Amino acid sequence: MSIGHVVRGSLEVLALLLLLGLGARGHAAVDQWTPVGPEGGRIYALAVDPATPQTVYAGTAAGAHKSTNGGASWTAINEGISNWAGFDLKALATNPSTPQTLYALNGWDVYKSTNAGGIWVRLGVGTAYALAVNPASAQTVFAGSYGGVRKSTDGGATWSESSFGGNGWVEALAIDPTAPQTLFAGRTDGSVFKSTDGGGVWAAAADLGQDEINTLAIDPSTPQTLYAGTDGSGVLKSTDGGTTWTAVSSGLGGDSIYAYALAIDPTSSQTVYAGTGDGVFKSTNGGLSWAAINSGTITSAVTALANDPAAPWTLYAGSDTQGVLKSTDGGGGWARINAGLIATSIGVLAIDPSTSLTLYADTSGEGLLKSIDGGRSWSAAAQGLPDESLDSLAIDPTTPQTVYAGASPDGVFKTTDGGGSWSAATQGLPWGSIDSLAIDPMTPWTVYAGTTFDGVFKTMDGGGWWSAAAQGLPDESIESLAIDPTTPQTVYAGTSDGVFKTTDGGTTWTAVSSGLTATTVYDLALDPTTPQTVYAGTFDGVFKTTDGGTTWMAVSSGLTATTVYDVAIDPTTPQTVYAGTFSNGVFKTTDGGGTWAAVSAGLVYGTVRFLAIGRSAPPRIYASSDGAGVSWMDLEPGSTVPASGAALLLVLLGIFGLRFLRPRRVLRRLTIRWADRQEHRWSGGGSS
Repeated sequence: MSIGHVVRGSLEVLALLLLLGLGARGHAAVDQWTPVGPEGGRIYALAVDPATPQTVYAGTAAGAHKSTNGGASWTAINEGISNWAGFDLKALATNPSTPQTLYALNGWDVYKSTNAGGIWVRLGVGTAYALAVNPASAQTVFAGSYGGVRKSTDGGATWSESSFGGNGWVEALAIDPTAPQTLFAGRTDGSVFKSTDGGGVWAAAADLGQDEINTLAIDPSTPQTLYAGTDGSGVLKSTDGGTTWTAVSSGLGGDSIYAYALAIDPTSSQTVYAGTGDGVFKSTNGGLSWAAINSGTITSAVTALANDPAAPWTLYAGSDTQGVLKSTDGGGGWARINAGLIATSIGVLAIDPSTSLTLYADTSGEGLLKSIDGGRSWSAAAQGLPDESLDSLAIDPTTPQTVYAGASPDGVFKTTDGGGSWSAATQGLPWGSIDSLAIDPMTPWTVYAGTTFDGVFKTMDGGGWWSAAAQGLPDESIESLAIDPTTPQTVYAGTSDGVFKTTDGGTTWTAVSSGLTATTVYDLALDPTTPQTVYAGTFDGVFKTTDGGTTWMAVSSGLTATTVYDVAIDPTTPQTVYAGTFSNGVFKTTDGGGTWAAVSAGLVYGTVRFLAIGRSAPPRIYASSDGAGVSWMDLEPGSTVPASGAALLLVLLGIFGLRFLRPRRVLRRLTIRWADRQEHRWSGGGSS
């Protein structure tokens, strides 16, 4: 065998491997969801590993996250934590003696990990809102409950409970680091309790008023000094071990009197930080006066704070909507550090009908965001929109740069530049929420708006003027609107009183709810090939009509969730339908609702309120949740993401290398079909 044959054979194998590798690299598993963002979101708790301060834990609206590089990147660590109804991780606790042992709670129960968050085990404690671990022994842990405190001395295997009497949840716990037998508990009724025997006996220490006590902090250098963050009275301080308290809120005002988190500099006890409704405040005189240290970066409430014990001027702040922020100069400057951390609440989700890669998502606190790369990156698209959340979005199918947004309670807004700027389009509309929007696909300047109490309104000039189109509709919320694409004068309305239908463009409406057992209809979806077939997502599962609403039948076999918020039909295979549910993720049917099966692998949060299916390549479906952002999933086997230019170059180099070394044509024709369904062909005569 000649050297040329060996080289040619090797190059053939190389080219084949490159082709196979490219195809495999872009694959995403079918029926497997991938979270894509937006990064950031709601943070409830922070904890820094005292032995390895570069390791930071965050309790978020999407469970537990961990960073091993000081917050530069994060990874979700939720194996074993299961609560589809609400995944909010509200507290975290560790201790210096055994930093691999962590405790966490999500409001429903307490979880434990003995391998730094690798695997969690549910402890079966029940509802709890505060955690504390004895600094000398990770086996001794306390959980704040209704009326009192639960204690375990065997690492959570068994628990005993001390009840204080009266009313109120214990939402704050603090242990004296120098004398761990001394503990304090703060309740939602404003009372403080104290134990000096390690939690065996508790006694009332003080009553701070009617405001909830959100957090307690003990000065490590002077443990008789305590601070309390309250829900309305700012910060209070005690210098006699909790017996008497004084308000120390000078400089706090507005929403900053809602103090959710406290952190004391371990090397300078006069330096105290407070996470408040107006961001972070700092005191350098033990709370006598406070000043905001948000540096223009922190724009939302701060609900968690943590110092780096090795470098106390390094401070982490967990916010209500912005994720985690970090300062390395004692609060002088802040930077968002959310790579890989997705805990954003999505109110509304919409997809551009011309490309499956362009999305709009209304977020809690950050406003409307837009992505043009399938969720990999997001940018603000809210200029001109009100600060209130959006209830609905509709994209013009013929001119996708035109989008309508329904705001609460400010009416309809419109953009003609893809979200670059918005203006009010409210002439003729009553004041109130716009719960649903629908655009006539044949005459897109005709738009319907469903309101909360005033029925449906209609514009025939792109939002210039709206007229009532509600005759026959109840004074109930219009949860959804769906237009027959073949006969746009036919419109369906899903309301909190069943389904209604108009065949004259909204002049008159008629109830079409025969067979429905649920009054509240959250969503309606029309089969694009047979518009007489309609699916309804309701409070009582999924219903289907095949005669334009005359009769409905339940089609919920296999659907374990009763509440279905959204229904989406695969436009290329209408027998395939998806349902977004409360607390049970997403379900899928491939036989028009005959049977359903869960397709929730990869979803972090069980409540899915919006589904969006792209009508163009790449074929995928998106799901949005209350606390874990947006996730996407392939709609068909073999879907791939577009290959990079560098990868394509490698393939072509392999091909042309083969041709150069071999006299005869080794490949007469090559066709590469990427996920966008564009074909790149090469043949002996050239490429196209």
